[in-house]
Amino acid sequence: MPKYTNPKVPEGISSGHEHPLVDAAKSLTAVFAIILVVLFGSYVLARLAIPFIPFAWELKMTPGELNANEALSAEALDRQRYLQSLADKIAKASDLPDEMIITVHYVEDDTVNAFATLGGHVFVFEGIWKILDTENAMSMLLAHEIAHIKNRDPIRSAGSGVLAAIASGVLVGTDGFLASIFGGANLLTAMSFSRQQEMQAQLAHQA
Repeated sequence: MPKYTNPKVPEGISSGHEHPLVDAAKSLTAVFAIILVVLFGSYVLARLAIPFIPFAWELKMTPGELNANEALSAEALDRQRYLQSLADKIAKASDLPDEMIITVHYVEDDTVNAFATLGGHVFVFEGIWKILDTENAMSMLLAHEIAHIKNRDPIRSAGSGVLAAIASGVLVGTDGFLASIFGGANLLTAMSFSRQQEMQAQLAHQA
């Protein structure tokens, strides 16, 4: 009768030739690649869909603190009322939709800046007020910011900021990142307009 034996299996026959760390690195790379593809696809879809979001929905997305009354000095309050009256005239001439109401905020800060944000809010800082010392110059500034709102640039930029925050949360952990996405201050600072958006707003208020 033939004699059967049970030979020892050669060591390493069922494993790959690469180091386990190399396999892990490849797996992580694949996961990150999938995440990037999903985020990029979401970004493209969001940019295409955002212009069709009703302005009424944008109003609901506006951080609550933007609707709070500012504690302004008497002089600053007069300036804010003046700017609001200018904005109302420009908005009427700009043929904005009825629901697109412009609200101007005067900020007692020496920062030389002005910007438009969600819900038709326009912020004008004292620093730029001091530089633009004519009504014509201030009207041009307001017209530019109102053009951003009419073109829906704030919500486009806010959508990009949210996606960027989601990407950060996915990559570094989800603990508390949802709160940071929808926090009013962070949402505002996350927004910036592209060069193309700035040019379109410039052309719109010159028309």
